Amino acid sequence: MKKLLLSLGLLLLVGSIQAQDASIDSRKEEVLSIINEHSPMLEEFQSKLAEHKSHLEERIIVLKYHRGNKEVTEACSLVVQTVEPYYNNVVQEVQEYQAVWFDQTRNITAIYTRYGELKEATGGGSNDLQGFVDQHRRYLELLDNVKSDLIGVITDLSSIKNSI
Repeated sequence: MKKLLLSLGLLLLVGSIQAQDASIDSRKEEVLSIINEHSPMLEEFQSKLAEHKSHLEERIIVLKYHRGNKEVTEACSLVVQTVEPYYNNVVQEVQEYQAVWFDQTRNITAIYTRYGELKEATGGGSNDLQGFVDQHRRYLELLDNVKSDLIGVITDLSSIKNSI
């Protein structure tokens, strides 16, 4: 009788773990689909930010030494007028990307909880969620880099506007 109860309990435990794994897999796929959707745009933003940041820094230097030159101030004003609306849109898109993650808090918490359980069960070894954790980490680093670069570009735009 004890063996029957023990085997029934073990069977229920295995069934519960398999159901939990299926739930984690669906949550993982949902989060990965968002990462895959956002990553190309964030990479594009990052490359454009790098280009514009170097261009704006050059403009700041030129303005510093040619402040009274009307052609220089007009050219800088034109740069600000063309670049600023684009970056206002980028800021809005990044904020929308961040808003999406609020709805995913439970999924991410469940995935990382399961990752911790598996990591503990394997004695710190790798597990099937390691790929997800790595991809999620890269995405978060990309998002942080874009936000940091946005702050730099907006600061440069403000500096140019104040110097004109």
